[in-house]
Amino acid sequence: MARLGSSNVVFNKLKEQEFTSVKEKATYKGIGIKLLYFALMTVIGAGLGIGLLYFNPGALSVILAFSGILTFVFALLGMSSNKACKITGPLYCLFEGCTIGVISLACSAVVDYGFTFYNCSFCCMCLPICI
Repeated sequence: MARLGSSNVVFNKLKEQEFTSVKEKATYKGIGIKLLYFALMTVIGAGLGIGLLYFNPGALSVILAFSGILTFVFALLGMSSNKACKITGPLYCLFEGCTIGVISLACSAVVDYGFTFYNCSFCCMCLPICI
């Protein structure tokens, strides 16, 4: 009977690597500062999205598609490499905030001007993106 993981490439690579311990520890202060930094970047992105849509209301679909696609791209790039995460993390937060800002302003306009089938379906499609 073969050992568990003998044909698995990932397990074979892990068996060959040497692991060292890292002496750096995460502190509550460091985690809190990162949390506030990324939350601030998201709020700035939301303000940017609302500002762009406020001054150019006809570009709703372009801004939403652009920010949504870039959010997805920066999320994939950030997950692929720890070194890239330092750059793509803030950019992800900016574009995620922009997406949330555009959707929230569009939903606010729908509530202010009344529901139509198109507006209601648009909000129902975009709401899961925010969540």
